[in-house]
Amino acid sequence: LLTSLTGLDNLTSIGGSIVVAGNGLTTLSGLESITSINGGLYIGSSPQSIGGNPLTSLSGLDNVSSILGDLSVGWNNSLTSLTALENLN
Repeated sequence: LLTSLTGLDNLTSIGGSIVVAGNGLTTLSGLESITSINGGLYIGSSPQSIGGNPLTSLSGLDNVSSILGDLSVGWNNSLTSLTALENLN
């Protein structure tokens, strides 16, 4: 399972979508330099996944100001706040 996004800290823009699902991530640390996503942002797991997504924070997405596609957050039982997305326009 993917447990870290270390090494992605130089990315400033994503040309497509980001899907965070079916992994062992508890945080999105490593994505702090991203300011725009030119596709969608999908965070969650399927209802069939036992225990859902272990993500506890969206911290790391604090600098994202635009998402050109859909934003979907679901099946994240441990996630308690969306404040990291407050810079979205």
